[in-house]
Amino acid sequence: MRTGYHVNSNMPREEYLIPLKLTWTSPGALEPEAVLYPAPSIEKYAFADQPLSVFSGNFDLVAHFKVKGDAPAGPG
Repeated sequence: MRTGYHVNSNMPREEYLIPLKLTWTSPGALEPEAVLYPAPSIEKYAFADQPLSVFSGNFDLVAHFKVKGDAPAGPG
C-alpha cells in the first residue's frame, strides 16, 4: 500500500464518517459469526478538524464463520 492512504476504522470518531465494514454475499453452507478488526490508529489529517480513527498501511480483518446446522455433508 502506498503511504498516505487510509480507511476509516470500523468505529469512526465522527458520526458522519462511513465505517469500514466487511460483508459477504451467499456464504453457502457457512454462517457468519464475527469480524475482528485491528486496533485503529488515531491520526490527524489536514482536511479534518479532529483526529480520525483509521486503519492505514497493511492490516488484517479476521472473519469467523460456522457451518450451518442444515448444511449438507461434503465440500461447501
